[in-house]
Amino acid sequence: AEHAGKAFLRADAGEALRQISVTATMHPTTGKLLAACQQREASVAWTDAATGVPCKARADGMAPGILVDLKTCRDASPDAFARDFRSLRYDIQFAHYRAGLAAVGSDVEDVAVIAIETQAPYAVAVYRVADNWLIAAEERRQRLLEQIAEARATGVWPTYPQDVIELPMP
Repeated sequence: AEHAGKAFLRADAGEALRQISVTATMHPTTGKLLAACQQREASVAWTDAATGVPCKARADGMAPGILVDLKTCRDASPDAFARDFRSLRYDIQFAHYRAGLAAVGSDVEDVAVIAIETQAPYAVAVYRVADNWLIAAEERRQRLLEQIAEARATGVWPTYPQDVIELPMP
């Protein structure tokens, strides 16, 4: 009763989080990036001009001209993280963050992702998200906002097809 409403972590999970934090701080590149963040967990809210859809975002950190985000992963190697990046739609997330920051007058020149593995030794990799990722993601983000606007207007929210579909082979 004394701790009602509080989140609890197992001791081993708490220790892993502490080690991840230490590793990120001690890494020469991430340490500098994190130290340069003048804002952490910066929230923005805006209305998308093209669709009228209210939007919000919360970036992990903002350094001058750089959006910084931390992502935990099983494998921070370039090939594995690029697959996760696309399948988890981080590209759309960062395009959304950039759009929100631009809407409130804060330009983002670069997006840096700190990928930290969740198993010891908690390897770290830092990636700059290429402009072509963000340009393509912005187009997909706008299509998603258009779908939301249409669904709000009609009350019909898209789901999967109603007919039987053939399962594609990966």
